[in-house]
Amino acid sequence: VHMKLVGDAHLIKCPFSRYFTSVCAILGDEIVLIDSGIPSSPDEAILPYLEALGRKPEEIAYVILTHGHFDHCGGARLLKERFSAKVILHELDRPYLEDASLVDRELNARFGFPLAKQAQFQSTSADITVNDGDTLQVAGHELAFLHLPGHSPGSMAVVDRELSLYVAGDSPQGKGAGRP
Repeated sequence: VHMKLVGDAHLIKCPFSRYFTSVCAILGDEIVLIDSGIPSSPDEAILPYLEALGRKPEEIAYVILTHGHFDHCGGARLLKERFSAKVILHELDRPYLEDASLVDRELNARFGFPLAKQAQFQSTSADITVNDGDTLQVAGHELAFLHLPGHSPGSMAVVDRELSLYVAGDSPQGKGAGRP
């Protein structure tokens, strides 16, 4: 189920195996996506939802990634190449975006199994990297970045204080990076 969250922020559920991964879309004078799902998410879920709301995919100006794992950044390359969207993520997760096999190698080393074929995505580059406390004016909103290391070194939340919106791609982890 896709739904309006608050103000002009919407939740888009993107199918992923038996589960789903979420993308948040902020629909201001331009479109900002928080996360991009797996590689098939733009065509299967994100673009159809935006078009159903009467918005054009060419309005996607930014894709902000909460972290560099395949289920959150897998659609970034397509959105960047097709619509010239600028890709933003925390500087510590840049290596995951630029080397799509890095997550697979790390999980295989830690847990002894490779990722599923569905988890594979194509590397791309970040246009902008951010750090804890940085802010960005986009789509008529001031977005702040809160560094939440643990799930990945550069995991972060995107915060819109005006909307009282806090988006973390995966749950912040109080027990640190040892958890899958």
